[in-house]
Formats: sequence, C-alpha cells, structure tokens
Amino acid sequence: MRYTGLRALASDSPADWPGPLRALLAILLLLVVLLAGHGFYLEAGLERVEQLRYTEARLREQVAGKVRDGAGLEAYRQQLLFMQGEFQRWLQLFPGSAETPGLLEDISRLGVDVGLDFEEIRPQPEQPWKFLVQLPIQLTVTGAYHDLAIFVGGLAALPRFLTLHDIRIGPVDAADPVRLRMQLEARTYRYEDPETNS
Repeated sequence: MRYTGLRALASDSPADWPGPLRALLAILLLLVVLLAGHGFYLEAGLERVEQLRYTEARLREQVAGKVRDGAGLEAYRQQLLFMQGEFQRWLQLFPGSAETPGLLEDISRLGVDVGLDFEEIRPQPEQPWKFLVQLPIQLTVTGAYHDLAIFVGGLAALPRFLTLHDIRIGPVDAADPVRLRMQLEARTYRYEDPETNS
C-alpha cells in the first residue's frame, strides 16, 4: 500500500501502516502507559520509599547515639561508683542522733582545753532543712580574745560538719576589757534519708 496522507492512514488498518509509523505509535503508546503507571502506581511507591529512607536515616542516628552511649557506659559506671563512695564519705561527716552527746562533749572539752569557761551549752530543738535536720546548739563562753579565736578554729577543725552563726563578742565587765564573753549558735546537721521517712 502506498502512503497517501493522514486521511488514508485513518481509513487503513494500523497493520497496513508503514513500519516506521507503527514503531513510532508503539513508542508513544509505551510512553503513555509508562506515564500513567508512574502517576498512578509509582508515585505513591516513591513517596513511601522516600519516607522509609528518612526513617532509616533517623534510626541510624539513634543507633549511632546508643552505640556512643554504650561505649561510655563503663566510664559512667566507674564515675557512679566513685560518686557513691564520695557521698557515703560525706554522709559519715554528719553526726547521727546518737552522736549528738559526743559532739557536745567534744565542744566542751575543746573549750576547757584552751582555758575557756562555759556559761551555757544548750541544744535547741531540731529543725528540718531540705534533706537534712539542723541541730542548733546555743553556746556562751568566756575567756581571753586569743583563747576564743583558738576555740573557734578548733570548732572548725572538728571531724563533723559544724557551722557557726550569730557570733557576738563583748567584755564580761567594762572594768576588765581582757575577759570577753562570746555567744554563738553552732549548728550541726544530720542526714535525713527521704526513703526511710516515706
């Protein structure tokens, strides 16, 4: 059959068309099918693949973080053991309620050793304070200025936590300015374990 134009092609059966034209038509049909398949089927699949890639990248970052954490775990354990030991050591510096009379005895012995006279050693009621309990002790001592200074330094050197507050120093008698009276509040602390109170 001879090629006579588009009208002749339209009236002829596609099987009668020339070979190059049939190949072009087949390529066009294939492209239409591919584009339709891409639009209907592949687009959703490609979006899902992109979501999975994002999820994979996020999970890889999480795994890498867990690996880093796991690599430092032994160092963290060693540090935790060290900190627990230090905590226990510091807790031993807090007197227990049974040790308070011994602390009062240490304070009075220290004052007598430096030559002070005690007018008053009076424990005050316990006061809760955060996770500790304050044990205030009201002290009034008399002696020379140098002896009072040695006494305060000795209190600071006691092996238990002891803080000094409201220190007032004045002469015992205006006629004798060498003999001084010192009034202060010494506070020691007892650890109050929150687990035993709950």
